[in-house]
Amino acid sequence: MDELLSLKGVGETTLRKLHELNIFGLDDLAAFLPRDYMDFDSALPLEKGEGGAFVLSEVTVKSVSKPFRKGGLSVYRAYGVSDGGAKVRLTWYNSPFVAKHISEGVRVRVCGKLRVSGQKELINPAFEICAGKVKLAGIRPIYPLKGLIPQTTMQKIARDMLGKYTPESIIPESSHNKHSLMSLAEAVRAAHLPNSIREADEGRKRIALEELVKRIAAFKMVRESERRYNTYPQPASCIDAAERALPFVLSASQKAAVEKITGVLRSGKPLNAMLAGDVGSGKTAVAMLSAYFAVKNGYQAAFMAPTEILAVQHYNNFEKTLAPLGVRIALLCGSSPVADKRAVKCALESGGADIVIGTQALFSAGVAFNNLGLVIIDEQHRFGVAQRTALIDKGRAVDTLTLSATPIPRSLRLTMFGDIDIIHLERRHPADNITTAVVPGRKRGDMLEYIVKECEKGGRAFIVAPKIEEDGDGYAAEELYSELKSAFGKRVKIGLLHGRISPSQKIAAIRGFERGEIGILVSTTVVEVGVDVPDASIMAIMGAERFGLATLHQLRGRVGRNGGKAYCFLYTEKNPREQARLEIMAKETDGLAVAEKDYELRGAGDFLGESQSGRGFAGVNLPVSLVNLAASLAGEVDAVKYGEILRDYILRFGLRRITLS
Repeated sequence: MDELLSLKGVGETTLRKLHELNIFGLDDLAAFLPRDYMDFDSALPLEKGEGGAFVLSEVTVKSVSKPFRKGGLSVYRAYGVSDGGAKVRLTWYNSPFVAKHISEGVRVRVCGKLRVSGQKELINPAFEICAGKVKLAGIRPIYPLKGLIPQTTMQKIARDMLGKYTPESIIPESSHNKHSLMSLAEAVRAAHLPNSIREADEGRKRIALEELVKRIAAFKMVRESERRYNTYPQPASCIDAAERALPFVLSASQKAAVEKITGVLRSGKPLNAMLAGDVGSGKTAVAMLSAYFAVKNGYQAAFMAPTEILAVQHYNNFEKTLAPLGVRIALLCGSSPVADKRAVKCALESGGADIVIGTQALFSAGVAFNNLGLVIIDEQHRFGVAQRTALIDKGRAVDTLTLSATPIPRSLRLTMFGDIDIIHLERRHPADNITTAVVPGRKRGDMLEYIVKECEKGGRAFIVAPKIEEDGDGYAAEELYSELKSAFGKRVKIGLLHGRISPSQKIAAIRGFERGEIGILVSTTVVEVGVDVPDASIMAIMGAERFGLATLHQLRGRVGRNGGKAYCFLYTEKNPREQARLEIMAKETDGLAVAEKDYELRGAGDFLGESQSGRGFAGVNLPVSLVNLAASLAGEVDAVKYGEILRDYILRFGLRRITLS
């Protein structure tokens, strides 16, 4: 019998709902953490609460709307007035039971997080009829249930689980004592039935720590057992011709990366590596030489880019460098003519193409390879696991190399990409040639005038907007383009680039900018990757506070790539707090340093969520110290004693294709 059926409140119907939430046993249930908590004892009265405050008040229902549907959800809505005179709208989604209790004239005690947008509103508030014993007291967990199970039911299930479940920690007892860790059993209780919000937070962190340790230990186990099948008999020197064909000399860091990749390929170990380097470090050249090495050893290589702009750019670079050496290069994108697609697919299947460069079109069902050996994925964070796997599975035993310029803190790399060998590249040109400045709203005109004057002298500038369409706030690409063209169009040519213009328009804009025919290119973040114009010297980012620091750093890396003097302007009209956050960019030029600062400000977020497929870690932000501790503790795990637990973890969460270090 399913062990979940032994819990109060779990019948066959509820069991199916739990399975939909990826809860299949007590371990899963214990790790399915609340996304929030209702602290009834510290709630404010409705009339004193502001937006975001947790409130608790007795309300008289004045009217009830007829139930309706919105966005596929059923909606039940009532309007009432608190005993203190505050008007409030009460809205419940996918809660049909509410209609049985909430009606005109009923006095009800409601509790929840207050939203203020024209009027005060509570979304899916907890409630009880004002009669009899008060139940809304203490601390109540709120679970991410997707409307499948009522919160009260899940709370009962979790409480019953606590009396029947004793979790086993894979962290040695000596380490518990050494690092003053609470027991895993106590952590589970604290997370699901806390005595205080602080206790709940500590319990959640302890559970997340356990999961991180388990994850890293599982990665280690797979690394120690995985074999490879492809053979690379040719020596690393077979790529010398391609290296000489490059328009520049490889840096020491690039040479080391190429030696690492070719060494792993020739060693008999599977390659599953991430080439991580700051913007401008030369990842593409390393990837090109790696693809050439695969071809010289009899394999095909596929290079997947996140945008057609970037795919075309890579194709042109590969064609220019490798085609004279006899390498047959193909391009496959979603917008490619039907006849071209058909020809490329035939060439790939017959072996008539050695390297194919493209977008998501590469993993479509109609694409087959003759002998795919190496997959290279550019800006790997832009693709989901399923997309990457769909391409990798087109070969018998495919080696993989992913490229990323996204600055990820060193402390998180092991936990987020523990299945991947990290190969670091140093930036070819020092980033200290770029001056970064935060520009407040009052200086907007001065900034634009400076940009135009520099472009009149032959400079080129990006002006990046956070969105495409107009809404009157001056932060839309089309709005900016029209404004700048009207104000400065007679002094400098202005171009427009975003995801909704046609491929031919995109290419025309980029080529015009590359040739210097366009002085200012107004764009969205489509230029974050793949637009390589070494002579561009100015990057102006409008509404910079709307971007994460990692994205800002990526955008900044689009300028000054020739080593010349460059400028990055971070324009914001927001408050001093936001300006202070942006000042980090002015002080730090190293991507990893920026990432560490961003991590300190925002935390790691739910970085376990997607990969754990149902493990409920919403909102658990582990400090750097605990992330580092997890990496250390994983080395102390007894793989023999806990082998069954780790193997189950590997099978359930798909930790495969793990490379040896």
